[in-house]
Amino acid sequence: MNTTKKNPRAYTCKDEELPTIGGYVLTSMRRDQTIFEAYSPKYKNEGLTAFEGEIKAAEELVNPKSETNQLKLITSRLYGKMDLVWTNANYLVGYVGSRDCKVPISVTDFGLTALKQRARAKDAEGTIKNLRFVSANIAKYKTELAEQGLTDEMEQFFIETTAAISADNVLQYDIVNNRKAIVQANLDLMNGLYYRIKEVCKHGKILFAGNVGKLKEYTYSELLKKVRNVSKPGNKDNKGGENGDKQPE
Repeated sequence: MNTTKKNPRAYTCKDEELPTIGGYVLTSMRRDQTIFEAYSPKYKNEGLTAFEGEIKAAEELVNPKSETNQLKLITSRLYGKMDLVWTNANYLVGYVGSRDCKVPISVTDFGLTALKQRARAKDAEGTIKNLRFVSANIAKYKTELAEQGLTDEMEQFFIETTAAISADNVLQYDIVNNRKAIVQANLDLMNGLYYRIKEVCKHGKILFAGNVGKLKEYTYSELLKKVRNVSKPGNKDNKGGENGDKQPE
């Protein structure tokens, strides 16, 4: 089979989705191995072990353990800092919104509404942008805010946190970009896994023609939908990442 293409990437899904799809296919194959093995000797134990090896190699390529752990630590730091930003921004809302506050602009124009929204959404870049705007207004109206309770420590918090979130955001970006470059340099491995998955799915459809439930397990597009559904934030099957605790506006 000639797999040469203008675009060397044979698959269109995200890099990290491919080994997950492969894992789903392998699980179904192991359950249906007797049927597959009767169809072709390539599906004996040695063939399944080789397939598992391809999946593990691709998984390590797109999610190297050391970098994955580092990204988790960075994400945890970012989320923690943005939670603190939300809390401190709320204090400022109280100051700016006080009846006797002499700051001549509204909470929204001060930038606090947008800052709270971006911090709560765990949007690092949006938080940085709005932190800078709010910090500029704190400096501009420092005297008026000090009358309401603003301290030098709180002012410094916004300045230092802007720098800290920015540094972690850049570090996270660099790690992800480096990972993409590594995957790009190993496309033969990734493409090989993709073609293996497609072949198994093709044979699965032959073996289970008429069995609607089984056909879904060997239909690439259905498996991709499953991967993306599981990885959606807030999905009960998704155990990762974001802080789902709802906070007040």
